[in-house]
Amino acid sequence: MTSLGQAMGAAAVSLLLVFAASLLPALLSVQLLEPKWQQTLAGLLIGNAPLALVALILLHLAVVVSPEESTFRQRRDRFSRWAALATLGYLLLLPLQISATSRVFGGESRDSAQQLATVLARIDQRRQATEAATGPEDLQRRLVAVGSPPLPPNALSRPLPELKAQMLAVLQQAENQARTQFRPPGERQTTLRVAQLLRDVISTLALAMGFAAFSRRRRASRPLLEEARQWCLPLHRWRLWQRRAGGPGADADYFDRLSQSQQEEP
Repeated sequence: MTSLGQAMGAAAVSLLLVFAASLLPALLSVQLLEPKWQQTLAGLLIGNAPLALVALILLHLAVVVSPEESTFRQRRDRFSRWAALATLGYLLLLPLQISATSRVFGGESRDSAQQLATVLARIDQRRQATEAATGPEDLQRRLVAVGSPPLPPNALSRPLPELKAQMLAVLQQAENQARTQFRPPGERQTTLRVAQLLRDVISTLALAMGFAAFSRRRRASRPLLEEARQWCLPLHRWRLWQRRAGGPGADADYFDRLSQSQQEEP
């Protein structure tokens, strides 16, 4: 059974190395204040966390399979203490996810609105220049003045009404394309973002619970998850007592009714 325990320990270390390597793309380009980098880091931590969790389970199983090996116990205890830090880290990841997602979504909306306004202003300038032109050469001069590329030489020999109509049609097509390209996020995209955020939040809570089930503080006799349950037990009992007693205002309500009945007696 010792060989099986050694294989489990080696597999656990391998999975932990793969987990650490998966974080390198984010760790090698650290941008702490950038919400997109925060989203990338959170995605890597959530997507690859099962590797570390399975490794932690294998370390515990190695001790069960080979209880006589002190090396396995020491390794399990060491990684169990690290798992307590991982539990705290994934809990702290929750506000980071919410903040980064809201900032990225808001920034994309603002960028789309600004880009659309810039493009529409440029198109409007060219449209005004086209409508105010009195001849092909005047149209050429006005378009160049507002930053538009010059008309081809053969276009200058065409009638002005036909030239204007074609130019206005091209500008209208460009405006339609701009409104489609820089359209702000709609209800469907917003719903999709919210659903993705909820998925990540639920996954993060589940991972924190999973690490807590196999984590143990130094000189603690119980896993961190069991300790959390014991901490919450008095609050749970108090709520049950409060519910059975009719809530904290039950006594006050009783005395109020008693006082009213005394006042009504002749």
